[in-house]
Amino acid sequence: QEIVIYRKLQEIQNKKFTEEQLQTTFEKIYQFSNLADTEQTIKEIENLEPILMPVEDLEEFKVMRTLTHSFEYVASPGRSLKYYVVDKPTQKYLGVITMASDVSRLPPRDNFLGWSKDNMFKDKKLNSSAIAQTIVPIQPFGYNMLGGKLIALMVGDEKIRTDWKSRYGDTLSGITTTSLYGSYSMYNSLPIWKKVGKTKGTIIIKPDNEYYFDWTNWLKKYHTKQFNLATKSVEGKNPPTAIKQKIIKMIFSKLKIQSGKYQNEQSKGVYYIPIHENTKEFLRNEIKEDKLVVSHKLHKEKYIDWWKQKAIKRYLQLHKNNQLKQTPLWYEDLDKKKVQGWLYSRGIRYI
Repeated sequence: QEIVIYRKLQEIQNKKFTEEQLQTTFEKIYQFSNLADTEQTIKEIENLEPILMPVEDLEEFKVMRTLTHSFEYVASPGRSLKYYVVDKPTQKYLGVITMASDVSRLPPRDNFLGWSKDNMFKDKKLNSSAIAQTIVPIQPFGYNMLGGKLIALMVGDEKIRTDWKSRYGDTLSGITTTSLYGSYSMYNSLPIWKKVGKTKGTIIIKPDNEYYFDWTNWLKKYHTKQFNLATKSVEGKNPPTAIKQKIIKMIFSKLKIQSGKYQNEQSKGVYYIPIHENTKEFLRNEIKEDKLVVSHKLHKEKYIDWWKQKAIKRYLQLHKNNQLKQTPLWYEDLDKKKVQGWLYSRGIRYI
């Protein structure tokens, strides 16, 4: 969490959003009329009609994604789909979803599917699985009404599958995601998401970009052979994250810094949406596309109704206990002083 808030501060400082961009985007965020009025708020929850709207203005998307999510945004190479989750009647934003090429190695997912490297690469079935890279609700909707669960459910929307097929030519049969912290997350108990395990191991914390890129260029120049060997991509064995870790480890080694002092436990819950009743068979190349049957769990009206019941119950409980959050989360005014105060409260005296 300390790393996350520090990275967020850096991201905010590096972005050069205009006042007009900030104001225009903020005005598009959904807000309830009066959280103190339970009858009105319950009616507004019941009247929500969430739909997916493809992102067209990338600059506005950067504002929305940067200022509503605690985690810095790093776009992945490869395939990409970006959406706002929008309330259809009001056209206001409820959250953001981004889809990307699925990672090439994730043992809990791979064990669940039972596919092989040949299935993934030779049969090209990895192209029929994606990763939900961003699943974020606007706040305080996320806290007050379990908005994160709604956004996670919207990943099952048919539009993502049709857009994936239209843009990339592959049938999307499964979707991966991981929790941000540990193995407990908002994905637990969601009707369309299945927890398939958790990741293991540690990662070395990446230095700030200004240092990371300087030292990477130094390695390329003065240790070219060793650098090229470490960053050589072998299909299925060296995904981008693994390559970056090798580079960081080399930097630490050359500078005689003990990497063990800068490791972070990287255990995360791994979740998967089997889009079809026979997703596993398709991804193992045991059946053809024409045999696929969409999962009975991907019935949008049913899972949206499921969420609304949970959202109303959550809202009423928080209202009763006077625990509702009133202020939208908008990181525009995040600065070093506020981050220092937050770190001080955790016993860290400087950054």
